[in-house]
Amino acid sequence: NTYGTGCFLMLNAGPKPVYSNHQLLSTIAWQIGEERTYALEGAVFVAGSLIQWLRDKMELFQNA
Repeated sequence: NTYGTGCFLMLNAGPKPVYSNHQLLSTIAWQIGEERTYALEGAVFVAGSLIQWLRDKMELFQNA
């Protein structure tokens, strides 16, 4: 997982690409030699911005 303005989650899909019907991205996770491993990636593009808004505008907490 990475957190910034967005939150992106990658799930190991194994040695063959998996294609989603739910707007997930099929991507190469890594490759060592000829052996390739695929992943599915999902994204929430405003996750970090939401936390900042809850802190700064809604004042629900002080630190984030």
